[in-house]
Amino acid sequence: LRCAARGAMVSGRISRRARKVVPVPAQEHYQQDKPEESRNLRESQTRASQAESEPELQQESITDLRDAYKLTKADAAIRNRPWYIIHPEEKFASYWDGVTGLALIFTALVTPFEVGFLESPTSVDGLFVINRLVDIVFIADMVFAFCMMYKISTTAGVSAESKWEIRPQKIAIHYLRGWFALDLLSIFPSIFDILPVASGGSGDFGPIKVLRVVKVLKLFKLIRLVRGSRIITRWQTRIAINYSDLTLAGVFVQVIFMVHLFACVLGLETIGSNRLDTWMGTFGYCQPDGISEGGERLADCVNPFKLYINCVHWALGTICGYASYPENGPYPPFFSDGDYERFTTLEQAVNILILGIGAIGWAYVTAKFVDVISNSNPDQTAFRQTMDNLNRFCSFNKLPDDMARSLREYYHETKQLQAAEARSQITAGMSPDLQQKVAMKLNEKWLREVPFFKGLRMINDADPSNPIQLVKPVESEFMAQVALKLSAAVYAPKEKPPLGRLYVVYGGAATYKSKTKMIGESWGEIDVMLPKAPRQYRAVALTYLHVLFIDGSTLNELSLKYPESRKSLKTWSMYNGLKEYLLHNLQEERKKLAAENAEKAARAEAGEAADESATRGTRQNSTEEFGGGSDGGESGTHSRATAPSPGLPDENAPLVENVNRLRQDLENLSRNLAALEALTNGDKN
Repeated sequence: LRCAARGAMVSGRISRRARKVVPVPAQEHYQQDKPEESRNLRESQTRASQAESEPELQQESITDLRDAYKLTKADAAIRNRPWYIIHPEEKFASYWDGVTGLALIFTALVTPFEVGFLESPTSVDGLFVINRLVDIVFIADMVFAFCMMYKISTTAGVSAESKWEIRPQKIAIHYLRGWFALDLLSIFPSIFDILPVASGGSGDFGPIKVLRVVKVLKLFKLIRLVRGSRIITRWQTRIAINYSDLTLAGVFVQVIFMVHLFACVLGLETIGSNRLDTWMGTFGYCQPDGISEGGERLADCVNPFKLYINCVHWALGTICGYASYPENGPYPPFFSDGDYERFTTLEQAVNILILGIGAIGWAYVTAKFVDVISNSNPDQTAFRQTMDNLNRFCSFNKLPDDMARSLREYYHETKQLQAAEARSQITAGMSPDLQQKVAMKLNEKWLREVPFFKGLRMINDADPSNPIQLVKPVESEFMAQVALKLSAAVYAPKEKPPLGRLYVVYGGAATYKSKTKMIGESWGEIDVMLPKAPRQYRAVALTYLHVLFIDGSTLNELSLKYPESRKSLKTWSMYNGLKEYLLHNLQEERKKLAAENAEKAARAEAGEAADESATRGTRQNSTEEFGGGSDGGESGTHSRATAPSPGLPDENAPLVENVNRLRQDLENLSRNLAALEALTNGDKN
């Protein structure tokens, strides 16, 4: 029993100590180097650990806090990396990519020409110096590759996470296992340029001169072109690239490089033997020029650049299918030993290979051009397909011409809307934060002009230059959420948009409450916040009306997350709603008063007409009965006609009274705005 009790006490102390353990960041040396960054790390970790126990932090997700801690930690690690570790997104990396790109272009153009048409250098010249500078660039690039950060995936699958690898040992191992072998192999052939120059062109380097074909190994320098894929990958995130234009440019570059490479191969196929015994002799590009001391015939050939131009023409004709052999050269054809074959067996094999590769390349180029042209304007293609479907629909259902014409006009007006909907798929793939930023950037100029979101100001009688802010503008975060939920619509002329929405016009015009709404104007604010208002008005499209809108239920749901913005919206709605209500009552009173005055005037006119008719009847009876007394009758009639009619009320008195009452109500409303704001705190009110 004593042993069991002692064990229970020890285990209890251990568990209590375990609860008091505070997690410490993994990399403590960052705390010693950067006090501010280490403090940020501790704060992020403390918030993440406290979120599980403190109720006030439950509004922020624990996962979000831990992700923020990871990001802060990763940023601190990148900032504290060793000085020699290069970030691929730095300016130095961009400049170095440009230098490497120029070196790659030089290698792609000059190296095949040098191998196919030039002799190996025996002394230092300009081309030799440029080649060595290019070699230095690629050697330096290999050194930088040992110091270049790269991204690694920490998890697999759809939810994969990636981070930058900054440890020098890992970076070196990654490069040694990847591109190092190809980079080294592309540098190695330069030795065949250096050794003949080092030997001074003497016989000390005779074996290489005998085996002239060994300079074909210089073509291994073309392996450096594979580096271009790494550079292009980094450039794709730095600059905006139209992939249709990029594809066309790539096709042109491929055709040019293929023609250039084929021309150099056609010159290279003569390197294994005397050029007089090749197509260069049979087609008149070389002629005999004596015999060497070793008994070998010497050849006098045309300028290498002129020979290259003729090979380019031949290669392009082979690819396009209009030429299978070169044009005749400036010299007479030379055939050795009675052999009148224009091509050797090796040359024929190489030519057949070039012809097959050229046919495949030409088919590829044609297919690429067709693909780029057909997909150069996907919006126009989709619109044409839609119009074709519409025309078939009208023809199949035998719709009247007027209706078919109206449908075509409508779809032409919605062309821009369809293009915008097609591009909305791009934003659907973004993160929520990026979606809000992009949506706000696209719709900011429309939302900033909506009075509903701008708040409400009143003129200050004491200082007219400093108006009173009755209602505050909504928060920018709430505005971003509204921008994300906006939808677009197009309405035909005389069509009435539905109620319960906030509309912003970005094309066309509409009439609302006897006012014309043009581009940038809005309506529906009160209908959205006060859906049960006694009076609601509908707009009517005057032309094809292009609007952005948001439903009232969606707007109210968004405002619940932003109490200050919701308070501003409700206060604005109550104030303007009450103002509209009072103005509407005033208009109704004016109409009612005008109707009463018109009715009274009509009654007065009817009474005067009856009196006049009665007077004429009395006068006629008196004349017939007494045969005289016209003066007395006229006098009586005149006195009766000039008698004042019954007293009518002043027409302007009720109107003035209503205006004064309205002015008093508005002054009281402005004076008691605090009470009005308190009134808007309850949703039912």
